[in-house]
Amino acid sequence: MKKRGKWLTAMGLAMLLTLQTPVAAVVEASTDGGIQQEMTVENQKGTEEDRDESEVQSEEEQSEEEQSEKQSDLEIQKNDITDEERTEVIPQEASQMSESVKKEQIIYTWKYDAEIGWQLWKSEGEEEEKICAPGVYILKDGIYYLGVYETEDKEVSRIKEEEPEQGVLKEGMVSVTDTTPVITDEEKEIILQEGTYYFSYETGGEEESQQPRDGKYLTNTWVHPGEDVSVWYYVNKEGVQEDPALHEGPMQNETGYFYLDKQGKSQSGKFKINGVIYNYDGKGNRSQIRDGWQQDGNNWYYIENGQQATGWKNLQSNWYYLNPQNGILQKGVFRDYTGTLYYADSNGRMISGNGWKQIGTAWYWLQAGGALTTGWINTGGNWYYLDPNTGAMHTGWYQVNGSWYYSDGSGMMQSGGWINLGGTWYYLGGSGAMYTGWLNLGGKWYYLDPGSGAMRTGWYRDVATWYYSDGSGAMVSGGWLNQGGTWYYLSGSGAMYTGWLNLGGKWYYLDPGSGAMRTGWYRDGATWYYSNGSGAMQSGGWINLGGTWYYLSGSGAMYTGWLNQGGSWYYLDGNSGAMHTGWYQVNGSWYYSDGSGKVEAGRWMNQGETWYYLSGSGAAFTGWQKIGNTWYYFYDDCRMAANTWINNYYVNSDGAWSDTATVMPGATYNYAFPTAQTKKGLQVKDGMEDDASNLGVKHAVVNIALNHVASGSGIEYQYQGKTYYMNTGYIHELDRQIKELHNRGMVLTAVIVLQWNYQQQDLILPGARSYGYNLYGWNTQEATGKQHLEAICSFLANRYAAPDMGVVNWICGNEVNAWKDYHYSGSVGFDQYMEYYAQAYQLLYNCVKHAYSNGRIYMSIDHTWTYNRRANCYTSKSVLDRFAQLMNQKGISDWMIAFHPYPAPELQSDFWNRTLDVIDSENSPIITMANLSYFTEYVKKNYGAGKRIILSECGFTSVTNGNDRQDIQAAAIAYGYYLAEANDMVDSFVVHRQVDHSAETQQGFHLGLWTCKPGSTETADSKKQAYDVFKYMDTKQYMTYTKFALPLIKKNSWEQAVSGFNPAKFT
Repeated sequence: MKKRGKWLTAMGLAMLLTLQTPVAAVVEASTDGGIQQEMTVENQKGTEEDRDESEVQSEEEQSEEEQSEKQSDLEIQKNDITDEERTEVIPQEASQMSESVKKEQIIYTWKYDAEIGWQLWKSEGEEEEKICAPGVYILKDGIYYLGVYETEDKEVSRIKEEEPEQGVLKEGMVSVTDTTPVITDEEKEIILQEGTYYFSYETGGEEESQQPRDGKYLTNTWVHPGEDVSVWYYVNKEGVQEDPALHEGPMQNETGYFYLDKQGKSQSGKFKINGVIYNYDGKGNRSQIRDGWQQDGNNWYYIENGQQATGWKNLQSNWYYLNPQNGILQKGVFRDYTGTLYYADSNGRMISGNGWKQIGTAWYWLQAGGALTTGWINTGGNWYYLDPNTGAMHTGWYQVNGSWYYSDGSGMMQSGGWINLGGTWYYLGGSGAMYTGWLNLGGKWYYLDPGSGAMRTGWYRDVATWYYSDGSGAMVSGGWLNQGGTWYYLSGSGAMYTGWLNLGGKWYYLDPGSGAMRTGWYRDGATWYYSNGSGAMQSGGWINLGGTWYYLSGSGAMYTGWLNQGGSWYYLDGNSGAMHTGWYQVNGSWYYSDGSGKVEAGRWMNQGETWYYLSGSGAAFTGWQKIGNTWYYFYDDCRMAANTWINNYYVNSDGAWSDTATVMPGATYNYAFPTAQTKKGLQVKDGMEDDASNLGVKHAVVNIALNHVASGSGIEYQYQGKTYYMNTGYIHELDRQIKELHNRGMVLTAVIVLQWNYQQQDLILPGARSYGYNLYGWNTQEATGKQHLEAICSFLANRYAAPDMGVVNWICGNEVNAWKDYHYSGSVGFDQYMEYYAQAYQLLYNCVKHAYSNGRIYMSIDHTWTYNRRANCYTSKSVLDRFAQLMNQKGISDWMIAFHPYPAPELQSDFWNRTLDVIDSENSPIITMANLSYFTEYVKKNYGAGKRIILSECGFTSVTNGNDRQDIQAAAIAYGYYLAEANDMVDSFVVHRQVDHSAETQQGFHLGLWTCKPGSTETADSKKQAYDVFKYMDTKQYMTYTKFALPLIKKNSWEQAVSGFNPAKFT
């Protein structure tokens, strides 16, 4: 332990000698130094000669009587301290101190605290204080250890709060380090070696009068480290506990004899010490094992002259063998030190004899000296095999030097011929060794399994070649073999043929795996062949199988693809080789072959009321084709279009289009489709156009109801020779709103819907004319109703697609997959419903295209992609896919999609926290902004990148579960917008709504950028947090207003949140 300066010795402690009378100790201040000594306290069992008393008191301050009283207070062991280790400096103050410097008397007292224990107190004059510093204290009557009192009792507040650290006298095991204080009651510093010490002290009398005395730490003795009395540690002359591993083995102390393991644990059992065996009980007792036989568990030993005997021992004319390593008596089969085998009975007596001897169930051949014979032995002209490890005679199968042999029940080895064991035949050579592999006997070949030696019958394989042996084991060769109705061919060597075989000018095909002869169709590599029932391959011409024609080449290979025979073309299926008749498709083109398979080419063909045109190659025309001087249009299924519009062109009843104009005949406007700087859009409330402009809206959506446009009087409009009237007030209001939005540079979208109107029921499908639904299907079934709809749509398209109005996007209906809510068409099935909607779409499409050649017309679906949320809905995916099929049939290729990616659930705007219905798959039940890319990729993959998508209704509520969460709404708008900006299939992201609507807020939907004034339907009251976020999210200030959202969506940046995020677009 490191030495300490005078700051430590100044603590100068003394020790009480009695309980009643405090002992005075004198501490003399010194400036010249002190006395250094390395000291240990003698163990109580030490001799008086090893002790040296030391009295350290000033003769000037104490009388001879006091010195006599303290003569034996402290014993310090000094005989182990060398002269070099001892340094003594005698203070000079004893004779030179000034008379003005007075020595002060300090008294130390032990006091007992019932809660804590013995504590040391110091008094100087009238002042008294408790000693709390832990450490080793060397006082006049002994050495003590003062530790820190610890308690787990939380109720002892006096200890925990008023006096958080208490010193208490301790005994037992103590760890001393270089930081443990070692303090004397004089100006001396004692250096203790680091290690573990064992402290003790004496007491006497009643509890509160048990005055500590004779404190010490143990030396040169054995101690228990804890409560386990079976563990012993040794403390050396310095009092330091030594590593118990150093004392592994026998130990003796005043309590008895012990045998210790490496952990100091007392062991029980027999242990050999200096050649003598002792039995320890682990409790301090041992006894020497006597001469003669001694048993330990299941093992026997022989003790001779106190020593354990080993090797051969002859006792009372019997030989015994004791293992040279451990002295254990050997029984049964064993080897002695020479490696010779012997057998001893259950008592360990060696068995001897000369010849066969049965021991238990085994037979042995004993020599005269008792040694067991091993290996081969010939007796009586017969060979026997004795196990080289046990000496036991073998019967049955056994292996010697890699060869297998068989001995019968008597042990006699069998040889020279066939042997049948358990129904299996084996062949043994003259030496008795079992044959394996091929064996020729009497001109016949047999195959003996290389592993077991068993004779094989039936099919078997040698390396990579298959062979067949009959029931006798003789191998079959040289011709056809029929097994279970299947034919095989075996060569002269017996090897089974595989692959092609030519016999008698005919080709046969033997399966490469099984060797079975193939009949019917089969494939070799990538080529198909056909063999008849005899296995002979067919070739060189047409073959009819089951009413289907095929063509086989001279090599027998089946033809596929195009075949020209006699100047006529035939098509043989690319997979099956079957000759096609009727319609079929090759590499994307359709062809038609007559009943004989000949391809029709270079002519018109009529089937029912449908016309087709087959080109010179036979491929049916699709798309626009010029035949002679006339243009025709053919659908993807090759049908000729008639009496309909094809994009911008009209074809007559003959399918002919003769107009050479590049736009739809009669189209009024042909200006370029406008573009916007960003995709930010809003459903603008009528009358809040200025607010929309202030918000920087680039795309605006307005709703137009067909039933509101129609009127019994008002603005006249001529359509197909008939006059229709449009509602003057409604139209003028639309004029104002659309004009203002257009003048502010916004790209405009109109949503065209049909609501209930008692006076205009002719606009509604006949089967749907029942009051109580939100929106209705358009009447395309009755001529008058259809023409009325066409007149209204023509009026709207010509008026609002004009360049000074600028409505370029037109949406047919709203969320039409919700058929009962938003496009009620009566009680019809899915296919009929979709046909009605496709007709309505085509009606609007034709009217818009007549007015504006570049106008875009959209079908509308919501976010329930593959999930039917209720019985009155279809999935959006099924509606989209069926709609695409119908548009293809109607020749409309430039149809577009208006999609509504609401969150799921709709009343929780944090779409980034996905539910189980929102997954990363094109088959996800729900499509939200979180997985929108899977929807757009599906559209791109199936319908092409030209299908433009507008997110025409994106709604996020600011109230969730009754809690105002404007931050979540604002974050959803920003995050959703950036996802849309990064998606190349999306043209706009339109927020729904500008102002909360009371009808929606009653259902929990607070979707606006403004709150609604209480008591009103849709009057702006106050701006929400989303207002400024929407305003600035596509400007260079976007981070100032949107960075709050990143922790909410658990992202560090927008670049991390959105793949392809490009702020340069709006900064």
